[in-house]
Amino acid sequence: MLDCIDPEWRMSVFAGTIEKAAALCVGSAAVAHGSATTGVLEASIGAAALIGFILEKRRRFGPESERVRKRIQDEVFQSYQHLISGSDGDSEAAVELRAANEALSRSLEICLIDRKSMAAAAVTSEGFPGRAIALVMEGLGRAEPDFFGTKRADTIAYRFARDVVTAGIQAAVDNTDYYRHLEKDLMFEMARAIGTIESSVGELHEQGRRVETEIAAIREGQDTLPQRTADLVQQALQDAISSLGVGEGREALRAIAERFGHDNPDASIADLRAVLEKAAEDYGRLKAQITALSEKDDRVRNLTAAAQADIDAGRFDDADSLLAQAEALQQEHQTLEAIRKQAAVREARGTAALLSGEVDTAAEHFSKIVQFFAPFSAREAILAANENGERLQDHAERWGRSGLDQAISLFSQGVALCTEADMPSDWARTQNNLGNAYASLGARLGGEAGREALDAAVTAYKGALRVRTEADMPSDWAMTQSNLGSAYASLGDRLGGEAGREALDAAVTAYKGALRVRTEADMPSAWATTQSNLGSAYASLGDQLGGEAGREALDAAVTAYKGALRVHTEADMPSDWARTQSNLGNAYASLGDRLGGEAGREALDAAVTAYKGALRVRTEADMPSDWARTQSNLGSAYASLGD
Repeated sequence: MLDCIDPEWRMSVFAGTIEKAAALCVGSAAVAHGSATTGVLEASIGAAALIGFILEKRRRFGPESERVRKRIQDEVFQSYQHLISGSDGDSEAAVELRAANEALSRSLEICLIDRKSMAAAAVTSEGFPGRAIALVMEGLGRAEPDFFGTKRADTIAYRFARDVVTAGIQAAVDNTDYYRHLEKDLMFEMARAIGTIESSVGELHEQGRRVETEIAAIREGQDTLPQRTADLVQQALQDAISSLGVGEGREALRAIAERFGHDNPDASIADLRAVLEKAAEDYGRLKAQITALSEKDDRVRNLTAAAQADIDAGRFDDADSLLAQAEALQQEHQTLEAIRKQAAVREARGTAALLSGEVDTAAEHFSKIVQFFAPFSAREAILAANENGERLQDHAERWGRSGLDQAISLFSQGVALCTEADMPSDWARTQNNLGNAYASLGARLGGEAGREALDAAVTAYKGALRVRTEADMPSDWAMTQSNLGSAYASLGDRLGGEAGREALDAAVTAYKGALRVRTEADMPSAWATTQSNLGSAYASLGDQLGGEAGREALDAAVTAYKGALRVHTEADMPSDWARTQSNLGNAYASLGDRLGGEAGREALDAAVTAYKGALRVRTEADMPSDWARTQSNLGSAYASLGD
């Protein structure tokens, strides 16, 4: 037995036939034994029993004369006029009624049926007088379709004509002569109807005998039929599977066969074979379509692969759900492609504005790009905010303050689109950039506004460091630590007093932390920059501290600067070397002023040497501002030596 097909459906292949045959035999037997003769006759001739009513009551049909027809029409017309008497004589209903009356006068006479048609109507299923009225109205509909066609059945014109025809037929009760002529035709039609019924009864007897024979044959073969049916179903299923390839789609087609059998219990094996052949064709097409969904998006690939597995297993509803998800992702991808093109145009406009110095216009274009992406891809929106915010900040670094406020606004947009928990890496990068922008703004602003900007920078950097840990992201952690140190150093220089010293201590701590990752061996350039910044923090701290603590801080500054100079060489990095030489000179000068005596003179001599070295790069011709500042510092060192 075939295990993939519902057993109830297998039996229904022949059970339905038995039920139908049995029902037919019951009907045949009833006719043969006369137990249901009356019901069969009534069911066969419908309303023809009205003929007996007409014969018994001696009702007559009439009139045929033009005079009587006209009288009936006028009486009905007057009745209709009375019904609409409350309306204006020129109303739409009144106009339609008059036009219908004229049309009926033209056509009624030619549409009246003769006695033979009247008699024939009496033995139809509609009966008398319904069929007679319908015949006349059909004739009127053909003659005057604008008034009496079937599409006008709900109009006052149609109802008026039907009432005239009905009144004419009912007048038969007053016309004995007409009925006498009609009676012969009625009897003829009655006899013909009865003859038809008797013939039908004979055919039913014969059909009953044939069905009894068929039932006997079915009962004789029903022991072997289920197995033959199962074998045929199995063969149809195997043929369909073979058309797909070895093992492919077996469960899918098996599920389809079972569902088809359940939903179509009377279907033949040929029907099942046709369904499975078409299903195999559709399965092959579906597999090709899914294979063609070559997406760059891993999510779509995973969904389509899972959908293919469900289809192979016959789980079509589950497959549809997965494909719906894949479709949504593809639509998102198509939408993103369109947005990327639009964003590229906006970015070009922003670049053009930035080149022309229209920073506000450029910032508006860059902000629009973030807004384009935000509803569809937070990551791409944040990426746009960071990249274009960095461009605005770079413009500000090169051209002055203009662009920093706009960069801060753009970075803030990016921060608002993600959380530390959902998109930690993107969030940390944006926080770091926001800190850089605030630090640059703080360096340019004075007073309270400058301190507030630097405080905001510190807050942003600390936020980024919750994600950028030394263990998990050492390089990013070191960079943010160094940035935090610079913000604290700027605050320390601004604040003074105890708050200033605390900020400078925090700067030293941050720089030293960064140097655990930024080693001279592995990251020499970053190490040297951080060493130089550490030296500046120590120098500022030494200037604010007195006594031994101050001298120790200045000694630490000298050590840090000298370390940086091992990488920042005059030959390879002349500008950085000159800046570090100048800072080293400042530290020596401060020490010389503090120490006094021989140690003080040695420190001042070292300061002079450092300044002179810096002036080899910082020439009056190439770097006049730096040259002048360094010359001034050199003069101060000489003055201190002279003292």
